[in-house]
Formats: sequence, C-alpha cells, structure tokens
Amino acid sequence: MPSRSSNVYFRKLGIPSAQTQLYRRLLFWLAAQAGLLECFRCHENIKRWEDFSIDHKEPWRFASDPIEAYFNSDNIAFSHLGCNRMSADLIRNHRARRITHCPQGHAYDVENTYLYRGGRLCKTCHRDSERLRRRRLRHSTI
Repeated sequence: MPSRSSNVYFRKLGIPSAQTQLYRRLLFWLAAQAGLLECFRCHENIKRWEDFSIDHKEPWRFASDPIEAYFNSDNIAFSHLGCNRMSADLIRNHRARRITHCPQGHAYDVENTYLYRGGRLCKTCHRDSERLRRRRLRHSTI
C-alpha cells in the first residue's frame, strides 16, 4: 500500500511520482544538450520528454553477467517509450520473438505493429479488415 506521504504528493501534483518525472525531464534535457535524442529502436528524433526512456541495446536479463549488462554505459541508449515497451514485450514473450511476420506475411515491426492485451496485431491486416467491415456495413444498409 502506498505511504501516506506519496498520496499527498499524488493529490497535490496530480502525478504518481514527482521525483521520477523530474529525473526524466532532466535526463531528456541533458540528452538534448548532448545531441542524443535519436531513438535507438526506430531512429526517429525524440521530441517530447513524455516519450523519452532509457533503453538497453542488448537485453540484460539474458546476459551471462546481468549486473554488468544492466549498468554498462555502452549498453545504454535512449528510445521512445513506445519503442522501448514494444521491445520489452517482445523479449518477455519468447514465442512471439520467434514469430517475425503475421499470418498474412506482413512484418511485425515498430511501424506495423499494435500491442493489444499482451499480444501483437498487424496494422496492415487490421486496416484491411476494418475497410472490409465498413464496406459490408455500407452495402447492407443500402
């Protein structure tokens, strides 16, 4: 159960942890000053501190020395929070890691993948099925 003081901060500031947000804002500012705001995963520019996260280039959990891999500065990069979460979700699900394409053959990558209820959905297939559904609705009402 959260401490009483953290509930006070949450009510006053409207955020779960003001300290965490301050750290992220400062780190984002420092990374911007150093010119390090290119996302490690998608190589796009990170524009907002809300999208900013620290990422590990190689998963530390599966390394022979996880502590070294976790704290090694050469293994640390910055990425969009969404790219980092997608990467972490793929790492957690070993079976999903082996499956690189949807049943229709579209690549599961950052640009073409939704994360939904712990699984992956192909954006192209979803778009096609929605287009077909709307077409059926339009023809059934005529």
